[in-house]
Amino acid sequence: MLYKSELKKVPLTPCPKLREKELKDITLIAASSEAEIPKCGKVLCVDYYSAKTKELQVRFFSDGKNHVNYVVETDKWNNNYICGQRNDIRTAATDEDLCMIKHFLKTDCNSVYFESVGYGWARRTGPLAVCDGFIKQKKRDEKWNAEQRKWNLFKKRTSWFKEPGKSFERFCDTKAFKNTYIFFSNLDKKHERNCTCGHCGKSWRTKESIKHKQSTNCPKCGQKALFAERYQSSINEKITVCEPIKHDNQLALRWLIVNRWYVDSKPKFSFEPDAYTFYLNENGKQKIVSYINTVSMYYGGKNWAYKNDEVCYHEAFVFTNNVKKVFGEKYYNTDLKRALDECKEPIDFIGLLDRLKTIPQAEYLCKLGLTKLASVMKTEDYNGGHGFENVMGVPKSFLPMYKDFSVTLSEHRIIKAANGRFNAALLQKLRKYKFGYTQDPIFDVLDYMSLETLFNYINKQTALGHYGPLSVISHLKDYYKMLDYFNVPINKSNRKPKDLKESHDKLVERYNAAIQAERDAASKKALEFVNAWYNGYQKDGFCIVVPKERADFIREGQILSHCVGGEHYYKNHISGTKMIFFIRQVENTEKPFYTAEIDMTSFQVLQCYGFGDKAAPKEIKDFIKSFARYAKQTIKTKGAFESANERKAS
Repeated sequence: MLYKSELKKVPLTPCPKLREKELKDITLIAASSEAEIPKCGKVLCVDYYSAKTKELQVRFFSDGKNHVNYVVETDKWNNNYICGQRNDIRTAATDEDLCMIKHFLKTDCNSVYFESVGYGWARRTGPLAVCDGFIKQKKRDEKWNAEQRKWNLFKKRTSWFKEPGKSFERFCDTKAFKNTYIFFSNLDKKHERNCTCGHCGKSWRTKESIKHKQSTNCPKCGQKALFAERYQSSINEKITVCEPIKHDNQLALRWLIVNRWYVDSKPKFSFEPDAYTFYLNENGKQKIVSYINTVSMYYGGKNWAYKNDEVCYHEAFVFTNNVKKVFGEKYYNTDLKRALDECKEPIDFIGLLDRLKTIPQAEYLCKLGLTKLASVMKTEDYNGGHGFENVMGVPKSFLPMYKDFSVTLSEHRIIKAANGRFNAALLQKLRKYKFGYTQDPIFDVLDYMSLETLFNYINKQTALGHYGPLSVISHLKDYYKMLDYFNVPINKSNRKPKDLKESHDKLVERYNAAIQAERDAASKKALEFVNAWYNGYQKDGFCIVVPKERADFIREGQILSHCVGGEHYYKNHISGTKMIFFIRQVENTEKPFYTAEIDMTSFQVLQCYGFGDKAAPKEIKDFIKSFARYAKQTIKTKGAFESANERKAS
């Protein structure tokens, strides 16, 4: 154990005198000593001096197991590498000192390399290589030991789950997979064929005309099935199943990827763990830990990612055989097993548990058989009151459609926006377009036409070949937005232009010209505002340049390779809330150097960066802070002066 209070008392080892030849290209000179220190035991001390000034830079202490550095300039301690990892550093010491360091640290390292992203490799030589090599190996061992502890804990927790058995396979085959298969042969001489159910295994002969992938029900077991013609090996299906358990009164969830294929008309299964979430009780406090099987970005393959205080929101079928054992007969007044058995789709199970705990309406939806919807709806998606119509904001007659078609949250929001003008046929059309989660533009368009009218309009516009269905909606929304900007009423004559692309493009030209004129006027006004108090600022070889137009922002961002050319920086600047100031060197005011953003209310420097988002050095930070103080004082003084003049005039 190394005690800093004791290490501070260790006397300095004098800087050794080396020949000029030995000091060529040398940055640091090392001097070492060993000492018996109270509370610490035997300790190695290596003092690093500047080769140029012979001033002490860093002190390195180690007891052979641990280490600590004392940096003279900052008067701070750390346990990092001695001189960072970015640059090549050559060091020197006497042969006696170098042997002492190698012997104490039990290493024979003469050089060590550090990989620095964007900087290639940085090399250490001499005594610094020995010390940094020791630190590097120590960090590597610590990381390995930490990974081993983490892995052992992972194996211990995942061992709470048993291997999936026959009951799990039956659940997957019967409830999770949508259907089984009935394998049939060709017609024989008697115009009959053999059929075998992949679920119950029973066989029969039939004269029926059968097509491949034709849906049916097994006449022996009643299981929903598809007819499959030979080639059983081509059937390979995959689903995800979530299995909840309790271990020592702690909830644990496992997500399994289940593969099903057929051999001799019998189903075969394989199970691959995909994620785990554990609700642990440690020292009287609940802790959430998750493990997710992820694909390595650079090397391929899969590994387990550890997530602390996070849960897995994988959609999956829930293994219900042990739900009552884990959650009891009722979970927040909900028969969880019945609700999950009625749900025929994979759901966000943790989302359902959380919502049943915090949102009362989720319980009502589960009782109606809308478990999947209950697992994703947020508080703002519900209306007040009681009953389906008041809670969901749609007519009660829509409930059968919601059950039969397993309406999703995004679909429900569109149905709600349609104000009752909706039916199952429109839902099927909506799904045909496959809008996915990008359905928000539809809500704005529904303010001007019904959903059925919108679908008919989409068909006409897609037939012209300019846009796809989603592009029609997004361009129509943009078209309405521009009409509203020009205060043009949207009515029957213009809400459905015959050629959307032509009408949209014409309006865009006019809109862009108007916006540019607004920006130019705002930019001019902002510049007048700045010029009202700014008469130039110069200090320590630096000066301030105020951007005058939009092009100045773009040019600064391109040359310095950072994001000041973005639209929001320009908008904030011309509004006078958060303004951009260019920092230049006095001898070359045309060349971009650093860029700063200042909050014009608090006069705090929000950010200051150079080329490639390089952080500003101390002298630049001091300069821009002094400018911010100057701006604050000048603006307040001018404001007080103008107020006094106004009072005199009145």
